[in-house]
Amino acid sequence: MVDQVTRRSDFDRLKTPAPAATVQRFKNHVAHRRALREQLVEVRVEHG
Repeated sequence: MVDQVTRRSDFDRLKTPAPAATVQRFKNHVAHRRALREQLVEVRVEHG
């Protein structure tokens, strides 16, 4: 299907290049991974 506003298909959007790597994006990624790990630890403690 083609989006009528942007005139781009889902496949075409997949081909969009990733944004440039920056220190801030790396820090955000690390913070996100840390939050996920904390959630995993909490789940493991709750379920033994």
